[in-house]
Amino acid sequence: MAKPPMPDPIGWTPPPPRGVVIYDPDERAAYEHGKRVGTFAGAVLTLLCLVMAGCLIGLGFSLKG
Repeated sequence: MAKPPMPDPIGWTPPPPRGVVIYDPDERAAYEHGKRVGTFAGAVLTLLCLVMAGCLIGLGFSLKG
């Protein structure tokens, strides 16, 4: 005989839907702007790290002589 389903614990709320759901248009605009700024900052930091790595490699080869 199958067991009856467990009742939800007190105070339990179902998980929110996947992804970000923002209904307020101002909040949505701020969220989209933050995504753009974060993506741009990530790209700049990645390029900066690549340049620094190139400088260190070049310095290593020049010191090796």
